[in-house]
Amino acid sequence: MKLLAAFGLLAIALAASSRQWEERSFNKGNTYEFEWKGQIVSGVPVKGSSSHSLQQIHSKVFITVNEKHSILRLDNVKLTNGHKQLTEPRIISEVSLEESQLTSEQREQIKLPIRFRYHQGIISEIVFSEEESAWSENIKRSILNMLQVQMSPRKTQEEYNTKTVSNNKFFTVTERTLEGECEVAYTIVESEKNREEKEITKSLNFEKCPKRIDIRYGPRYSAECSMCEATDARPESQTVISYKVRGEDEERFLITEVELKSEYVFSPFSKDQEMLATYVHQKMRLVNIKSAERVEEPRNGKKSSLLYNYEMELAREKFWMNGDEQSYTLTGFAGVPKKELMDKYIRLTLASMEESEKDGVTLETNHNFARIVEVFRMCTEREKVIYDRRQPLVVRQAAVDSLRMLRDQMPRKEQLIEKIVRSDSSISSSEMIRKIAKGFRFEGVLSGYVYEHVRIVPTTLGLPLQVTSKLPTVAHIKAHIKAEISPKMSLRVEMEPSFVSTHVTEMTVFSPEMDIGSRVFHSIQSTLPIHGQVEYNDEKQQLKAVLRLPKEEKRVLLVESRPTTFVRSFNNKQVPVLEEKTIRIPSFEKTSVHYEKSYGEEHFGLRTEVIGSVHRHVFDKKTPESILFGENHVQIVLVPTAESVKEIVLEVEPKYTKMASSEYESPRYDEIFTEKEFEPEYVVMMKNMEKNSEEKKIKIVTQEKEIECELKQEKIVCKVDGRRVEDEEALYDMGIKLIGESSCEITIPKMTIRFDGYKVEIKADKRTENTQCGLCGHFDGRRDNEFRRADNEETEDIEEFHRSWLRRDNECEVEESKLKEKKNYGVESDEEERYDSEESFWNPRQDFEEENMGEKRSRKMLKKNLKKHISRKNIRNEEENTYEPENEIVMVEREGKTCFSMEEQPKCQPGDELIETENRKVKLACLPRSDRRTRRIVNGLKRGEESIMEEIRSLPMSLTDRIELPKLCRVY
Repeated sequence: MKLLAAFGLLAIALAASSRQWEERSFNKGNTYEFEWKGQIVSGVPVKGSSSHSLQQIHSKVFITVNEKHSILRLDNVKLTNGHKQLTEPRIISEVSLEESQLTSEQREQIKLPIRFRYHQGIISEIVFSEEESAWSENIKRSILNMLQVQMSPRKTQEEYNTKTVSNNKFFTVTERTLEGECEVAYTIVESEKNREEKEITKSLNFEKCPKRIDIRYGPRYSAECSMCEATDARPESQTVISYKVRGEDEERFLITEVELKSEYVFSPFSKDQEMLATYVHQKMRLVNIKSAERVEEPRNGKKSSLLYNYEMELAREKFWMNGDEQSYTLTGFAGVPKKELMDKYIRLTLASMEESEKDGVTLETNHNFARIVEVFRMCTEREKVIYDRRQPLVVRQAAVDSLRMLRDQMPRKEQLIEKIVRSDSSISSSEMIRKIAKGFRFEGVLSGYVYEHVRIVPTTLGLPLQVTSKLPTVAHIKAHIKAEISPKMSLRVEMEPSFVSTHVTEMTVFSPEMDIGSRVFHSIQSTLPIHGQVEYNDEKQQLKAVLRLPKEEKRVLLVESRPTTFVRSFNNKQVPVLEEKTIRIPSFEKTSVHYEKSYGEEHFGLRTEVIGSVHRHVFDKKTPESILFGENHVQIVLVPTAESVKEIVLEVEPKYTKMASSEYESPRYDEIFTEKEFEPEYVVMMKNMEKNSEEKKIKIVTQEKEIECELKQEKIVCKVDGRRVEDEEALYDMGIKLIGESSCEITIPKMTIRFDGYKVEIKADKRTENTQCGLCGHFDGRRDNEFRRADNEETEDIEEFHRSWLRRDNECEVEESKLKEKKNYGVESDEEERYDSEESFWNPRQDFEEENMGEKRSRKMLKKNLKKHISRKNIRNEEENTYEPENEIVMVEREGKTCFSMEEQPKCQPGDELIETENRKVKLACLPRSDRRTRRIVNGLKRGEESIMEEIRSLPMSLTDRIELPKLCRVY
């Protein structure tokens, strides 16, 4: 009996399955169950970047078809978020993320049903429940947007051209979509096996949108501006939706699968240089069809359309401008814990101000000021915020009031708060003169936004994407000025002005209980210690200036660029938790140069230290990405020494000395310009290790030495003057820098040569034009006289040119067969030139894949790259290029600080992919991110200095935190 029952259940299941595949249209009386997955990713649009912030949404979607309308409802909605390194951010990744806990109210909102009309694939007459909020509406609109598909233009759109080629049909129409009313191009391909099955692709043309959802605000939009539209950058968008459809005709059909891909790329400085990117990917698949049961319909319905509902964004703008109660209710600001946030950011500001006693205002001071502004914008007048109603920016006075408002809560900080808010900048000019005569002391903090531009566009996931460019700036001025007029005029100035300014470019996706996004900081911080006195003696017409040098170490300049991803979670209903990660890009990091150099100690005993890490081609016009979103950090520090002079005195007195003509004799030209016989300073040569071999050997001969380098057993080996040198420091002193184990960089005057055993790249100083020649040409900036032979005579025969430069000795065998083959000769055009491509040298995998060097060699180089930086015992699978991570000191970031693990932890090589991970409690020692010592430790870790690791272990523990650590890595 049990067996019969089991067979019965199986028969029912098979019948249901067969019925599903028999359906050819959305039929009345049926409920269609779909599985829906969505993902939105933010980061920089560079292959191999180390971090992406992402959010995923999973849900069941039920569509019940009634007589005239259809009902849509969601169930089992799950939102997750986190940071991951994604190999391909444009597709949905199966990764483990932290779940965002929606409130009970939000869960009720997302479950509310909506009603709509679905006719010939067009969505219309949408009705929502009266109590449904905008964010919930827009998520459901994103699903309807995926269901809207046309098999042919409607009658009202017959003016559009329709083309049919074989089984393919193409046409364009204007559609109302989630993102606006835009031209949509359709391509329909019928299956050769079954004409009822079709694959449809539709793409939106955002250049042709009669109506597009696009919100923008900022000072520039408060008045008419004829130039604003031309200069204002907004994210470039593209959306493509693919369908699998079954159906008998163009009016009745069934969608079985939908896949949507959207990209939003922001290029604020140049259209050619993409800076930030957000990717959306959604999939919806039909999993079941069943007879409809009675379903709930929207309550007290409000009619709407498929266009994105931007009432919340509009309410924010109105509130910032007007401060009205009605707009405030719609914004959702009431639920933000403003007092707790303000308390947190003020404390952080005060802590950074205490640090500023040494180096002036810090970058964190500026970041916290920007956060204070954001919180104040969420406050009402009753919450003691002063607004400038002319534009949606909080004025400086609001920041001052915030400090006073919290002063009672932090009595120990009262003196420092007074220092921050005190300012005598409003006194009159006559009063200023009197104060200067008595001795004028001034101290104050000035802060504000130099500018701020904001644009908001809807994403196809139904969530708003905000693109912001802003320049918050904080200046701290501390001065003592005193003037004397009698008996001699003198002015004494003691001043230490400092300022910090950060250009922030940011993409943020807002959603319930979390925000994700990416941003790039470009910061500059400067302190100028001015201590001195100027005296002028009118009777003697004598000017005397005294400049006193700093008595203690002082950082005078800090320049930093840093890309990050962030996830801000509001789950705890208290202070939001912000997790931020610096984006590291392998192709940039491999060209990074670490500086620790001192200058000028011989002058006045004041040492100037330059400390930092920058990309080698940070100012190269052909590789501007390294400055746009590369991580760079340079600081200049003045350090007094025991030999430092206390002051420098300059005296200027008028002198009139007449010089007799007999005392002057013109120098002889032959003594100044002496002709010298020309001798070559160096020659760079390369040859194959063996006939038809891809491996090369390089030789550099200078007037001082002879250098030979080649690749032996996957390791670069160098000889200097015939003697093998293995010590890395000794090689460095000879101008040879080892990069990893399989490449090197050789520096000779006015030239840098890089070599990896297969390729050589030569970089020549621009100033050496017209002084170099060889197989690469005469190097004079011209292309019309490239072929100058070794005897300095020009030729048009490339073979003759080549032969004249060949070295003939016992080391070099001329391969006549190759010389005679004309296919081995050609002139490289400007477009083909790849000498300045950093990735072609430093990224073997991309280099060999993109330059068509064959799958076999690509695989060989991947394995070589795997063995190059991983010990053999750790390699898990050579075919999959996976390996077990080695233990190293791990760096993590917390607000305003860089933290180091006090014990070594598993770590993948920079830029490689994390395959398996685990969460582990780790003891961390933290230091201020912009501190000089922090940068020294970071640079030392990158170089693998053992002394730096010992220094980290000696730091006091700051906290214990759970961090994600790798268990298995893959070479990227």
